[in-house]
Amino acid sequence: MPEDSVGPAERQAPKASPSFYTVYLPQVLEVRNQLFEIERRAHGSSLENLMRRNVRRINGALEAILRQAGDLGEIELLVEDPTGQRYDETRTDCDASITGDAGDELTISETLKPIVRVRSGNSVSIVQRAVVLVDAIAEQTSSTDASPDNRPDAP
Repeated sequence: MPEDSVGPAERQAPKASPSFYTVYLPQVLEVRNQLFEIERRAHGSSLENLMRRNVRRINGALEAILRQAGDLGEIELLVEDPTGQRYDETRTDCDASITGDAGDELTISETLKPIVRVRSGNSVSIVQRAVVLVDAIAEQTSSTDASPDNRPDAP
């Protein structure tokens, strides 16, 4: 059967070598984590816009290293900072340290390491879970929850 007649469902994504996962990927993630820290520290400063181009270029070089090392064809690193997002204990893309009562509303207050995904062809996989700090926000009672004795009489 010619390769052209194979349907998309029958095509297998290329498999990376074992050294890809033990040597190259951890090193690339370490560099990407350092870039994330630099971006985080420069956020809001005059350096942020100046660094953006350099960070994109370094990220492109890291993707090229992964392409060569894994023989994966086109590959893209997707980096996500979940700071400010809601957190619940069923979330699988973050490792969290929680302060406060876990029964309250949980919000990611700081990201120490970002979520990193690798997109290769049509497949996307998480290669690094985020390391985050989560704060519990105690639910506030509204003024409408006051007892009936504190409300003015209805007309």
